[in-house]
Amino acid sequence: MNAPVAAPRPTQLRRGEAGYARVVLAAFLGGYCNFTLTYSLQPILPRLAQAFDLTPAVASLAVSVTTMMMAPTLIVAGSLAPLIGRKRLMTASIMASGAATLLTTVATDWATLLGLRALAGQPAVAMGYLADEIKRRRWVSRWDSTSPAVR
Repeated sequence: MNAPVAAPRPTQLRRGEAGYARVVLAAFLGGYCNFTLTYSLQPILPRLAQAFDLTPAVASLAVSVTTMMMAPTLIVAGSLAPLIGRKRLMTASIMASGAATLLTTVATDWATLLGLRALAGQPAVAMGYLADEIKRRRWVSRWDSTSPAVR
């Protein structure tokens, strides 16, 4: 009388399996977006210094504040990921980062620009997601061959 239970989906993908390439591509694109959003202002730092009458060191805070916000958001993301899911968290963080970055184009003062750049600092939850989704042996062997710290 019990209803049949569907077999659970394997939690880890292997190269060649359906979904593997999509997961790797999504992780690559997410990382690319995050990197681009973080460093997008670097080429125009001299213009920012001129527009806001700043020294070059102070203008570089536009990039630094985004990078500095990654550490605290990683702690928050570590707690939120199991509750709301890594995919959902990655999507929300990239969208929020993009929105904050777009809003920097209308910032009229330095404090607003820095605040928006701080909001653009996003959690890097992709490695945790990949570790859950893709067979561990492939990732460990990649790290082994490239990092002397892991050997």
